[in-house]
Amino acid sequence: MEPDNGNGRVTMAVLRSDVQHLTDLVRAHFEADEMVRKDHEARLRTLETWRPQVEERQRNTTWLLTALSVIGNAIAAVVGSKP
Repeated sequence: MEPDNGNGRVTMAVLRSDVQHLTDLVRAHFEADEMVRKDHEARLRTLETWRPQVEERQRNTTWLLTALSVIGNAIAAVVGSKP
């Protein structure tokens, strides 16, 4: 804070300046926080879009691995059963 006016009182102009400065700092903080929040929301929307695709790909991979396992077991059974 700035010095008083000689009688121990701070002028209203000094107080107003200090309050305005604090208001600007708080406003800047809220604006920065809003930008971060919007970025997080965009990332969440992207992940929500990707999730069904990843789950579908995982199901397809599971079916493929199961089919390959069955085929491999069948080949092993045929090869193992020959004398």
